[in-house]
Parts: sequence; structure tokens; C-alpha cells
Amino acid sequence: CIDVNTTSSVVRGLTINVLNIRVDQFLNIPYAEPPVGSLRISKPTRLKRVTHVIGTNTTKSIVMLWIYGGGLSSGSIFDTQYNGSVLATHDVVFVSTNYRLGPFG
Repeated sequence: CIDVNTTSSVVRGLTINVLNIRVDQFLNIPYAEPPVGSLRISKPTRLKRVTHVIGTNTTKSIVMLWIYGGGLSSGSIFDTQYNGSVLATHDVVFVSTNYRLGPFG
């Protein structure tokens, strides 16, 4: 396991082996409060949990943000074709995000 401090929480990741290369994988990172109860039909609300921000280094990496398709009716970052592990073996930081679909999206 590997832990990273962010501005909103500590995120725990896994180190996996992809094509004989070690890749750090972080899944299910929350970026807003869950849309339940009074938040169901409202704009996203920033996470309330706040921790200190750790220092960063000056190494820069390529970042690829993947937003899945599906015609705003289907899809998920959990679909196997959207797994960015192979890209990560080429020093690409792969980021995918879920978003609301349907009438409450």
C-alpha cells in the first residue's frame, strides 16, 4: 500500500505489476461530498475533511485525463476498457473521473 496526502484527505493506493513494471494505482478518490440526502439535487459540495498538504517535488509528468463516453446514458470508470494501467507503465499519470448520468446528472 502507498498513502498520499491531498488537500482533502489521505488517499491509499496499491502498487501493482503491469507488463513487469510497478505502477501505483489510486481508485475511488472522492472529489466532492456524496450526492445524497439534501445534496441529491444540488451542485457538488467540497469535501469537508481537510488535512495538511505535503511537499511536492519538481518532477513533471504527462497527465492524461480520460472522460468516458456513452452518450450521457451509460458508462463508468470501472469498465475494463478504461483502465489506464498500461499507460502508467510509460510514465503517464492516468486520471479518470466518474460523473452523474441521467436526470440527476
